Amino acid sequence: MIFNNIVIAAPTLDVDWHNNVSFATCSIDNVLYVCKVGDYRPVKASVGH
Repeated sequence: MIFNNIVIAAPTLDVDWHNNVSFATCSIDNVLYVCKVGDYRPVKASVGH
C-alpha cells in the first residue's frame, strides 16, 4: 500500500483516522503504523498487535 508516499509492505486490513492529519493502519503482518499526512515515514510502528 502506498498512502501519501508511505510504503506499507503487507496488505492493509484497516485504516482509522485520528484527526485530519494522523491515522493508523494495521496489516496482515501484525504491524500497526501510526502515520501523519505529509510525512514519508510512520510516526510509530508497533509489532504484534
